[in-house]
Amino acid sequence: MLVRFAVVGGLLWLLWAPGLAVAAVDGPCTATFNGVDVARIDSLSSPLELDATDTLVFAGVDQTGTQEVSVSLVLGPITIDTGDTAYGPVQEEYAATLDLEDTSPYGVGLYRITGSTDDCTANAWLRVTGRHPMATLTGLTAAGLAVGGLTGQITAIMSRRRLSPRGASIAGVATGLGAALLGQQFGRMQFSFVSLAIVVLITAGIGFLVAWLLRYPDERGSWRRQDEARRGLHRGRRDRSGVAETADATPTAGPAAMNGGPYWCYVMAPVEVFDLNDHTRVIASLQPGTWYLAKRDVSGWVHVVAREGAEGWVAQSAVHRQG
Repeated sequence: MLVRFAVVGGLLWLLWAPGLAVAAVDGPCTATFNGVDVARIDSLSSPLELDATDTLVFAGVDQTGTQEVSVSLVLGPITIDTGDTAYGPVQEEYAATLDLEDTSPYGVGLYRITGSTDDCTANAWLRVTGRHPMATLTGLTAAGLAVGGLTGQITAIMSRRRLSPRGASIAGVATGLGAALLGQQFGRMQFSFVSLAIVVLITAGIGFLVAWLLRYPDERGSWRRQDEARRGLHRGRRDRSGVAETADATPTAGPAAMNGGPYWCYVMAPVEVFDLNDHTRVIASLQPGTWYLAKRDVSGWVHVVAREGAEGWVAQSAVHRQG
């Protein structure tokens, strides 16, 4: 399982890594963002930094001339806001602005910025500061997702049930989404489909692994022993009858199969109790910390009283006698 996570994570990283340095100008023009040449804003480690109250300015010279120019703030696949400028006659010098104060209440952090003219396109990175991420709508939503997902993972892990690993990994999707958004809001990571997939894979994988390891010593061993005992009971029935058992068959045994009379017993982990007449139907569950009355032992199974009015079969290897 760990090898699978490592391989998938490595492939996603290889896909994501080339996109980290996206600062470039495509076309016959020069371009700057707030007076900084695009070539200097060449990676996530050196983005343009502006305050939440500043204005983003895209300007330069288009050697072939342009009539329209725009600048956009982009988060992953979503364009947050765009500023446009239109010219009547064709002009070589151009400029377009975008007021960050209009968008900062919804989110800050790391964004991709795109400027375009009739003939050119420029991309770079921008980090918006001056407002705490937890004071924005995106930051609060991300924190809620992360806390809710983490709570779900802890609950699934602590329950130590058969489906705990699956529940912990599903809750890890919300944890990963919240963590990815928080990383973007604090200006520490790019938010994209690939980066989101990497974070979700990590949080879901950790939740699955922890839940699987914690439930393994008691739960998985108990289920395995019950399955082995059930198969042994099937074989014993076929040996005694000479034919395959029917769905409504009831366990029977002669004097040699009776290994003991009534006694008190307990379990170390939750154990399923099967109906006396239909061993495929679960009617109750024995829980640790409680004494149960065992009436008889029959071919690897124990006839127990789970509660008043509920009696059934439990795998003999899963119960322990008093003393």
